[in-house]
Amino acid sequence: MKSFVLLSFAVLFLFACHSGKPENNTIAVAATDSSAFKNLINVYKADFGNGVIYINLNFFNGKDVGGYNIHNGLRRNIHGTARKENNNWIVTLAEPGDHPLDGVFTLTFDAGFSQCDGNWKANNTRYAEKNFKLEKITPSEEEGFFNDPTFDFVFVDYSASKSELHFQKDGSCELKLYKRITDSTYADQLITLKGSYQKENDSTIRVTWKANDILPEQSDFVFEYNDQKDDNYHYPIGIHGEDYHFLPVF
Repeated sequence: MKSFVLLSFAVLFLFACHSGKPENNTIAVAATDSSAFKNLINVYKADFGNGVIYINLNFFNGKDVGGYNIHNGLRRNIHGTARKENNNWIVTLAEPGDHPLDGVFTLTFDAGFSQCDGNWKANNTRYAEKNFKLEKITPSEEEGFFNDPTFDFVFVDYSASKSELHFQKDGSCELKLYKRITDSTYADQLITLKGSYQKENDSTIRVTWKANDILPEQSDFVFEYNDQKDDNYHYPIGIHGEDYHFLPVF
């Protein structure tokens, strides 16, 4: 009987110790913070020194974070983790590592996700680290999606060249170009150029291209808007730049 009582106490003691043992509940703790789930997944942009960079975060489970970034037409996947430190959220994101310019981002969000300080360190120590302020892309309150900082729309060359200029919501753009030979003739070979863009103002978009032999590092494209006063909002009827003229596809 005595042995049975001692055994019972031992079992109860072990159970109590096990119940009180802290578990690795990083995800569970993070999951209780609804502000992170509401605000972290988004598109962000920053001045990266030699052009705008867009950071698209599209996955978050309370700990693991994933997405991609676009800089000067180069797209790189990023993945990492998020942790809460005091009142801030620290997000660490690594690029794949198979490109000479790959590195690691450290993003520090405040409690309300209204501000973010960013840092990037290249895997290759030849390249200097960069510090930047990250800005969340938010839709405009004005009617018409062309008022938004980024948008998804295709413009085609007004001539018979069949060239296309495609702006995408994630901040990237793509030019499918049949290079002009004369005013009325174009090359048969299609050239595809990739870049990233940002609106300089209501009428101008600046594109920073991935290195190429066709266009300069940066190109400005200027919108041509309708002049009808009774419309609810302005919409572009054309866009021109680099001696090309494009019309919108509605």
